[in-house]
Amino acid sequence: MASLGFGIDLALKRRDAGAAVPASAIASLQVLPANGLQAVDGADAADANGWVAKVVLPDDGVSTFDPTRIVLTVSDPGFDASGAATTVVRTIRGTAVLRKQYPNQTQRLNSASGGVRTVHFALDDDVYQGSTLVSGQALAGYYGAAASGAIGGMSNGSTRAYPKPLFAWVNMHHERATGGSYAVEGVAFHRHAMNGRQVACVQYQARDAQAVANLSATVSASVPQLSTIQTKGQIAEVYAASVSLANLAQADLCRVNAKVYPWLGDATAVLDLLTDGVSVSGDATTINPQTPLRFLNDKTGGYGGACAIVKPGGTATGSGKVAAGYGGLGATAADAYPTIAAALTALQSYNQANKGHTDPAGGTIYLSEDAAGAGATHGVGNTSASAAGKCWVEIVKDPGATGTVKAQLAGANVAQASMLRWGCPFEINAGNFNGGSGNTGNTWVAFRGNAINAVASTSAPFNYGFAHSYFENVTMTGGANMPLPFFGFGGTARIQVRCVGLLFEDMPAVLANRYAIQPFTLIGCRFANGFFDDGNWSVNWDSCDGGVICNTQFLKTQAACVLASGALPGGYARGFALVQNVIERTNTASSPALQLGADGTTQAFTNFVEFHNTLPGAGGAGANIGRTNRAYADVAGAAGVLKRITSRFNVWYDCNIKTDTFTTNTTASGRTGNWRSRYHVGDRGNVSVLGDDQGFAVSASGTTWLGEVWPGDGKASAASIGFVNNAAGTSGAGDYRVTGGSNDAYGRVAGSSSSGVTIGGAAVPLAALRFDIAGVARKTDGNGAAGAYERTDI
Repeated sequence: MASLGFGIDLALKRRDAGAAVPASAIASLQVLPANGLQAVDGADAADANGWVAKVVLPDDGVSTFDPTRIVLTVSDPGFDASGAATTVVRTIRGTAVLRKQYPNQTQRLNSASGGVRTVHFALDDDVYQGSTLVSGQALAGYYGAAASGAIGGMSNGSTRAYPKPLFAWVNMHHERATGGSYAVEGVAFHRHAMNGRQVACVQYQARDAQAVANLSATVSASVPQLSTIQTKGQIAEVYAASVSLANLAQADLCRVNAKVYPWLGDATAVLDLLTDGVSVSGDATTINPQTPLRFLNDKTGGYGGACAIVKPGGTATGSGKVAAGYGGLGATAADAYPTIAAALTALQSYNQANKGHTDPAGGTIYLSEDAAGAGATHGVGNTSASAAGKCWVEIVKDPGATGTVKAQLAGANVAQASMLRWGCPFEINAGNFNGGSGNTGNTWVAFRGNAINAVASTSAPFNYGFAHSYFENVTMTGGANMPLPFFGFGGTARIQVRCVGLLFEDMPAVLANRYAIQPFTLIGCRFANGFFDDGNWSVNWDSCDGGVICNTQFLKTQAACVLASGALPGGYARGFALVQNVIERTNTASSPALQLGADGTTQAFTNFVEFHNTLPGAGGAGANIGRTNRAYADVAGAAGVLKRITSRFNVWYDCNIKTDTFTTNTTASGRTGNWRSRYHVGDRGNVSVLGDDQGFAVSASGTTWLGEVWPGDGKASAASIGFVNNAAGTSGAGDYRVTGGSNDAYGRVAGSSSSGVTIGGAAVPLAALRFDIAGVARKTDGNGAAGAYERTDI
């Protein structure tokens, strides 16, 4: 039969078993170069490619080409647990022959001319510019009745760079380090997580502020452990180490650098905060996750350590009742200061006379009571006269007080000094802070290890006016009175927030749609009615590009969680890590729980790492609650906009990816920037209960929303996931531990025998984390579960 000279799909032709082509007949295989699809279908205009292969072979006119029988062995540089260079070898397979763009989506990029067949097909993982195509195998039946055999003539045209890891500090900036060392913790994530860890190792090194910086010894962390800094919420796994202070100058504001080594990638893939981080030369203005960690080196105790007592009946003046240590102060009214502001002034004077700096930094204020068991409520008051130093001023409850002692914020725009860290019980009574110049300046406030309770409502976030806000191991309550700290406040407020172990227990549902958490760093938190949204960036200090949300529960959400909304200046170049979270949508009909670059957005993003999340959902096809919309190219403005997500081991109620075939906007061409996500390149082990929003599985027409191909080790459509309590679609606050002896979430994480990956010649599992959201050890033997919780039945 003569070959056809025009590009139509021949896949439906009747197979002639006698027309087999031997494997050696594949003349060439090429991983496409940048703009490689543009030449054949007008697509891919700004893409480095790396996920499409082209094969050329003799055409027999009747047989069907099966890309799933093409198997490549690909070698990449990588790193071992010590940060030393090694070699990573992957098995990469073909998945599906690419279709053409709308309106020709029923045709494949599978054509014959002059007796030669050319086929373009997707790969199940990325090939990078630094990758080497070691070998290729065409398995039996790859084209008609062709026998198996080696593929020759292979070439790699990919110009895709190796992705860098994502990283966030668990430590606060501006801690005061004493003694011989400083303990640091960070979370790290990477698109090529494997071997039970997200990255190979993290190396930490501190430097002081001298003109020629003194450096500490480099220390390395390669095995994640559960955080010791985080004590509330869902404890995150961290890369922890202790940095020596011996070589660093006393009283310098030092910086810890983190170098994060991925398992796969060359030197360009190593994240180095000193060169890749945010605001490297002026980093005191940001708490963006990718910023070197600032701390005050007080190894001799010569900078801080002063303390003062505050009592309602205190009569102390001047700095004569400040001491370098707690020492049982506060026994009499004469030993105590009457207000927090007075104690700050006394600390400042004491430090000037005894410590060499004119600010209260490094001091501690103990809030006490006039008599044992009497309790005391200390008004916050105006503290703006105090200068900020290099580290925090601690405000805590006197450990000798036996009654209820708390600080109380009352009144609007109570002017506050920067660098106060509140560790005492804290009450909000119809008031809010004002950071003075915080709308445009570098002002800081922190809450750590305390309970914050609202007893009366306030019209503004109580940390209004601070450029930087920290919440660490804090429990917030107050019901309808909650003032919604750090949530997306408009006007001129520029608020960057980092939260570790924050439990936001009862935010009122009536306010849940008004403000959203702006996601810089959220680690191990729990929110009732809270959600995140990056859509208010026109008024913010810095972007959350490179941000991290991990081990966090968003329960009873009544608005979609949103990333890549289109409002972030500059888009997402560093990327974002959304790892091991629960997002539960309550009783709002046909509503998304998560939108990643979806629903009409035209913002480019790359290096989105989405692993082990649980989005339970409810309601059934066509009217479901809690769906996930992702990487949409549904509007004309999305033409040429690249949207890339790597999704592994997630549980979704459904998976919607609108693209060029979405017929509301069919006039624009080139809406192919989300095709890598449509073909699920790099995805593994996901479970989609419904398939997509209409209850469909993948279709060859490209008109369903689940994508063009479903990844290996996954399950789509009619999946059965057993949770302890699925409360999505009701009043919420369910329990999303997986349960039962049979569960479609089980067995989604490939073990060493089936991963197709070796590091330094040793096979490794694809397990991406050491612990689940509850601290349970993740399974690495092939039985591991998708979603935020590991199985416990075996």
